[in-house]
Amino acid sequence: MRVIELEQRTDAWLRWRENGITATESAVILGLSPFKTPWRLWAEKVHRAAPENLDAIPQVRFGREHEDHVRHLFESAHGTFVAPACAEMDGNDSIFRASFDGLTIEDVPVEIKCPGRNTLADVAARKTDSDAYRLYSVQVQHQIMVSGASHGWLVFYRPEDESLLEFDIPRDEELIGRIKSAGRAFWENHIVKRREPPMDPERDVYFPQGEAAAAWACAAGDYLSLEREIRDAGRRLAELREAQGRVKDEIARLMGRHLIAEFAGVRVRKTLRAGAVDYDALLEARGIAPAEKEAFRKSPSPVLSFTGTGRLLPEGVVATPEEISSAEAPPEEPCLWF
Repeated sequence: MRVIELEQRTDAWLRWRENGITATESAVILGLSPFKTPWRLWAEKVHRAAPENLDAIPQVRFGREHEDHVRHLFESAHGTFVAPACAEMDGNDSIFRASFDGLTIEDVPVEIKCPGRNTLADVAARKTDSDAYRLYSVQVQHQIMVSGASHGWLVFYRPEDESLLEFDIPRDEELIGRIKSAGRAFWENHIVKRREPPMDPERDVYFPQGEAAAAWACAAGDYLSLEREIRDAGRRLAELREAQGRVKDEIARLMGRHLIAEFAGVRVRKTLRAGAVDYDALLEARGIAPAEKEAFRKSPSPVLSFTGTGRLLPEGVVATPEEISSAEAPPEEPCLWF
């Protein structure tokens, strides 16, 4: 391990992290992070997208504000000294980097987490089976790899009683091997060679490139134009329906108790509509659990939701000059969507 003299959360520290693979990024590369995809990580590394501003997240701010306090609690519990540090792996693996919340005097990493109440409750109940443990233990293994330690600590802070939920995590050579292999491949193939990794169709925001970008821009112009017309027509339609509703109320008043009426070109029939069936209650009355109805549910069908954004690309993604030019250039043929 080679210690790097840097103060965490400074501009120099951000540049250093950008030029390597950090502990949080290993979980992303392995496809285990619920917060970021490999494509998004690549986009941020090559300046194709701006990193998320984590300072805007209250729980992140809370964690940073209490990190030093948690270190002192850990020191008191274990009779050791813990200090934050930055380090790289020795030799040819210097791309693997770690910003330790704490290192003991024996160079054992201490990773501090200050999550919300629900996460803490899940960790307390399910321990090593909890989602938070499964995610952050990968981060600790990365730190163990960088530090060369035989184990590392994952510590969750419980502010309500000033206690710590601690996990002493042994070194896992199999997982460390996966972290190294996947990290090297990601760095060489996607960062050094700037090859774009595939997007996750369920998590990454798609945006067209090349010829598809011009076709999308043309269709988007039609959509926004039609949306304005629909909005204007909708307002007028709502006014007309409201006025017609007042007329219906007056006719209903004039009908009194009669169920059928007709005069001056308008025929009215009054019927009583049956109420909706409470199928969950019906199933329960028949001794069938409502959850069992899921076995009879048909396959889901996609529903598209359109929103005008006023942006060229998804929020945070940086446009290239070619993309800006293709979006601004008039189409060779008009869009005929209506």
